Amino acid sequence: MPNLQPSELELDLAEKELHLVDGTSPFDQAEIHWRNFLGYLQKAWNKVINECESDERFNPIRGVVGNLRRSDPLLSYLSKARDIDQHSAATLASFHIDTIPNVRSPMILSNTETGEEYHFNAQVGLIMFKVIPFEYKGQKEKKKTSTTTVYPPSMHLKEHLRDGTDPMVIGRIAIEFYRRKIAEVKIALGI
Repeated sequence: MPNLQPSELELDLAEKELHLVDGTSPFDQAEIHWRNFLGYLQKAWNKVINECESDERFNPIRGVVGNLRRSDPLLSYLSKARDIDQHSAATLASFHIDTIPNVRSPMILSNTETGEEYHFNAQVGLIMFKVIPFEYKGQKEKKKTSTTTVYPPSMHLKEHLRDGTDPMVIGRIAIEFYRRKIAEVKIALGI
């Protein structure tokens, strides 16, 4: 009987890395946690495949998930981002300053040499860690390589995402998706 506990453990580890992305301020650390998240997510599904591939009852679920990993914007983005992490040095995320419309805050800059002060109102913004587009080299017919730009997802399972550039949003949705698929596998295989 297949053991899916290691797959569930990988999802738990992915979830922990995702929480570390949210609580990390230095960019390099946030991106490391994001890359770790992508790896654990991939390993979770790979372990399901390895445990269940000999059971015919698994094939329909495997086919559905495989098709979605290619066609669904969110799952495809995460799968390709994980490939990029493993096979290139590309940046997968960055910090952005998102301004808050019509919100200004009084600021004072002082010149320490002259003692002059400059008063002004500055646009208020939030520093956000966001996933970004990246170049992906895929295989086409007859082993010719094609490069495409992969953009952060705007949809998942035909539903619009609130913010497909927020790693917390897309990460939580992905973890939930794979937890549901593992539960389906357990039911299909009578585990």
